[in-house]
Amino acid sequence: MSSPGLVIELVPSSDTAGAAIATCETISASCDSARCRVGAAATPLEAAGAELAVRLRLLDTTGAVLSSGIASGSLRYLSISESPLLSAVFPAAGSIMGRQQVCLHGSNLNRTSTPSISFGSECAVTHASARRVCCITAAHEKAAVDVLVSLPGLGAAVAVAPPISYNFIESPVISSIEPKIGYSGGLVHLHGVGFVLLPDSELESGSGYEGSGDGSGEVFDEMQQGNSTVLFDETPCDIVEMNDTLIVCRAGERKPGFAAVSLLTPHAGLAAGTHFFTYQITVLQARRLAPTRSSHIRSLDAPEFRCLAHAFAH
Repeated sequence: MSSPGLVIELVPSSDTAGAAIATCETISASCDSARCRVGAAATPLEAAGAELAVRLRLLDTTGAVLSSGIASGSLRYLSISESPLLSAVFPAAGSIMGRQQVCLHGSNLNRTSTPSISFGSECAVTHASARRVCCITAAHEKAAVDVLVSLPGLGAAVAVAPPISYNFIESPVISSIEPKIGYSGGLVHLHGVGFVLLPDSELESGSGYEGSGDGSGEVFDEMQQGNSTVLFDETPCDIVEMNDTLIVCRAGERKPGFAAVSLLTPHAGLAAGTHFFTYQITVLQARRLAPTRSSHIRSLDAPEFRCLAHAFAH
């Protein structure tokens, strides 16, 4: 029988009539059993290692207690050394377009198996170890969101210095490209803003980053050294020069036609801006004619040609 008025609480084993340490959200209940999802303790670090009892109360529509009791058996919160702890996220902000790698630091982060990560929506895990987990963000509206790391069988990691949050901000922007038409091997200029991680950027300090003492500085170094990627559809455009407002790249080889231009940065993810580069049809030039003189056109040797753009190479 469903019991919407059932309240399940975790209380100290030594004081079952005292204040609850945490509530347990009712999932289902019948006359002889109930299932619930344990919520966060009011003071999780203080509650670590505590021996707990489960207190049940059945309330009427006015909130009055109809009956109450203590479940048989007990449970225990993991100790600090055993608990999955979350101490830092870097970077703490990134593009609303998503596709940014974000790394979370702490301890026991893969204690049971690969964790799941949510920044308001699922973040695809790319790396998981006891001290660091990384994931690729999905697109999200502009907002600050809580970071949640969940381990199967254990629940959510505890933030050492809450809040641990991530801020979806406006993306790097490609405002224009030039030229818009060209050949394989030609140089293309992308103009815009936010192409690199500047020293005073809000991305430089992650939530919980300073003084975490867990190697978070290594992540910032990786983000600075990471490679941005320019693609014309799926064809790389090799970057030869780059600053915050300009990227110069060399167009890779592909067949003639339109190609969508995209930029993926290690510090902020996918850049905004819709632009296309058009690969031109191959230009052919005569490299040699021999002989140079003849009394009859039929005595001319066939010329050898060189393809400048190699557009038909594949």
